Amino acid sequence: MEEKVKERTEELEKAYESLKASETGLAEAQKMAHIGNWEWDIATDNAYWSEEMYRIFKRDPKKLAPSIGEYLSYVHPTTWITTVKSMIIQQIYVLPGLILELF
Repeated sequence: MEEKVKERTEELEKAYESLKASETGLAEAQKMAHIGNWEWDIATDNAYWSEEMYRIFKRDPKKLAPSIGEYLSYVHPTTWITTVKSMIIQQIYVLPGLILELF
């Protein structure tokens, strides 16, 4: 049993290191391309921004990501509807049956 625990621990450590390397690569690619990514959890109304999103919008990465309403105020009006639709579609697949009120 002890050997199995050791084996599994080593597998998890390798997976963790691989994930960290992927995250570092993504952050470097975003910085070079000057693009970022973000996520919004409708259920908790919490947002996550990548480091590059904070740089793009000149915000302090030590602070929480802005509310979805504030983020959408940065989106150009011609792309606002498309942005909101894609956000809703993504969340519908994550939380089926959720009734959404943006504001």
